[in-house]
Amino acid sequence: MFSALDLLLRRIVSHGDLTVIDSDGVAHRYGDASGSPVVARIRDRATERQLVLDPQLALGEAYMFGRLEMQKGRIYDLLELVLKNGQMHPLPRWTAIASAVRFLLRRLTQFNPVFRARRNVARHYDIDGRIYDLFLDRDRQYSCAYFETPMS
Repeated sequence: MFSALDLLLRRIVSHGDLTVIDSDGVAHRYGDASGSPVVARIRDRATERQLVLDPQLALGEAYMFGRLEMQKGRIYDLLELVLKNGQMHPLPRWTAIASAVRFLLRRLTQFNPVFRARRNVARHYDIDGRIYDLFLDRDRQYSCAYFETPMS
């Protein structure tokens, strides 16, 4: 297992019964074995690293794409166990640094001055109207429902 992930889980999970099976198939246990056991399997090393670098995003994406599988318990059980423990134990200092770097990078990639905003609008909206005719109704409604007669 990626050592930073192991360190993070050891630091956070002191109560409950969490087993994480790493990408090599090795089981790692966390907590005091109280409560219902939760067992999750991580399918690849990249997911192990992503869980350390951006856990809030990586956990959901890994589960959604099948790179994190629940072997025992549900994803809700895993979230409950980790979140309850996370409230009791402060995260290591390096996680705050990683969060700050993510925040700054997101700000840089989302920087949208007027010239870029104009270019984005032109690329997305200043296009031939025939494309809209393919998927919009006569009134060019995007995604709202409307009814000619009131619903009873």
